[in-house]
Amino acid sequence: MQTMYSSKGWDSYAWAFQAEYEYADILIHNPGVEEDAACGPLIDSVAIRALYPPRPTNKSAIAQVARTVPGTSYTLTFPVGDASNACAGSMLVEAFAGRDTLKVPYSSGGKGGFKRAVLRFVAVSTRTRIMFYSSSFYHLRSDDFSSLCGAGL
Repeated sequence: MQTMYSSKGWDSYAWAFQAEYEYADILIHNPGVEEDAACGPLIDSVAIRALYPPRPTNKSAIAQVARTVPGTSYTLTFPVGDASNACAGSMLVEAFAGRDTLKVPYSSGGKGGFKRAVLRFVAVSTRTRIMFYSSSFYHLRSDDFSSLCGAGL
C-alpha cells in the first residue's frame, strides 16, 4: 500500500508495473487515516496504457520512439547535469533524434547542477527514435571509490 498524494494539491503521478496475469484489478481508495475520512484524495482522471518492453541496445542508453510528421522541424530541449552525488569530472551525454546527433559536454563539480541542451531535427518518417546515452566518460564517486557515475538527464 502506497500513499500517492500530498496536501499541496495538483499532484501528478505515473506508476508502471509488469502484470503477472492477463487481467489485473486496480483499486483506488481512501485509506481513511485522516482526521476526517471524507477528506481524502480527489482524483480528476486516471489514464492507463499498455507499454511494450523496450528493446535492449548495445549502449547505457534511454530510448523512446515518438510520433512525428515527416518534413516537420522539432526542437528537443533537455537538461544535462549531475545528481549532487559527489561525481566530479568531465562528462558527455549524446542525444540522437532520427539522423541528427548532439554531443553535450558537462563539467561536474559533484555538487549538483545542470545546463540546458537543444537538439533541432527534421523528421524523416512518422516515427522517430529519440535516444540519450552517457558516453564513456565515467568516473568513480569521490566519497565511494567503488561506484561508477556519469552525467545524467
